[in-house]
This record gives sequence, structure tokens and C-alpha cells, in this order.
Amino acid sequence: MSAAQKQEEDEKEKAGITDSSSDYKMRHCYVTYVESQRCIKKKGEMAAECEKIGKHFRSFCPKEWVSWC
Repeated sequence: MSAAQKQEEDEKEKAGITDSSSDYKMRHCYVTYVESQRCIKKKGEMAAECEKIGKHFRSFCPKEWVSWC
């Protein structure tokens, strides 16, 4: 990535503008997290289905977002 591209990305980030791929990833991460929490409430933390969903969102989402999970 060139310096100009990096500067443009930084300016977009400061302005709160994201590209469609990062927006999709953020939404998918959030939706998967919510599904995981609903599953845990309904079936319990040790349910195989909930563990599978949790593993998916922890592997898909950025590490900074899921470090507490």
C-alpha cells in the first residue's frame, strides 16, 4: 500500500467511512456474536452448538474485538 493510499484509508477511518467488505465483516461478526449469546442463554454454555458458534465468531472477528471472550 502506498503512502497516499494509507493516508486515504486513515482519513476514511477518522471520518467513520468504511468500505463494503469491512462493513460486511463487522456486521457478520456482530450477528454471529449475538447468535452465540442467544444460544448460550437458551441451551447453556456447554452446548455443542453454542461452542461451534462461539468458535466461529472468535476465529472470524478481529482479535481486538474478541480478546475478552
